[in-house]
Amino acid sequence: MIERELIAERTIYAIDKDLRGFEIRLMVGKPYPDGGDWACPVAMIGLHGAFPDMRGVDSWQALTIAQQLIGRLLTYFVEDGGRLFWEENGAELTVEELFEPPTEEPEPDWPMTDEQQERVNRLTAEEIQNIDDALMAGASTQFRKVARVVGIAMAVDSDNFKLVPDIFYASRVRKLVQEGRLLSQGNLEFMRFSEVKLP
Repeated sequence: MIERELIAERTIYAIDKDLRGFEIRLMVGKPYPDGGDWACPVAMIGLHGAFPDMRGVDSWQALTIAQQLIGRLLTYFVEDGGRLFWEENGAELTVEELFEPPTEEPEPDWPMTDEQQERVNRLTAEEIQNIDDALMAGASTQFRKVARVVGIAMAVDSDNFKLVPDIFYASRVRKLVQEGRLLSQGNLEFMRFSEVKLP
């Protein structure tokens, strides 16, 4: 636990690769001068505990290193199969979102242009099936961002479908969800803010 003055903290919820759920209390203390350098207390209670104070040439660097440590360790946790959430039973979050300033309400995915719609209208039933197959292949038994699933699918046969917009792929994801072939969470009108997985 941080003994010096606490200047920032946030509690999030996590589920590890073994499906155990727990809270992680992220804590950063006030940097202080120490023997010609500066040090910054940092802790991740619930995951790693307290660390030796991070050191830098000044208070700014010490604080930055402390935050970077939290970011790296949470990234390793996710890469190892863990998942992070704003709160228990809340929305899933990425490590990047923890360090980004709040943004305005996201806009829904853009509609297709006339040129894109014309290209889509020329797709055969077989080509649409190929797109659906690629989307299913890009999905996982764990929730993935729709934008990621779409990106994987678009890379499968990029030469043939390079003029087909990602918005159409996202619309096919919604169709697959309607058919029960994929499960979803979040608003599917926002491919960057919704997720799908295999049943």
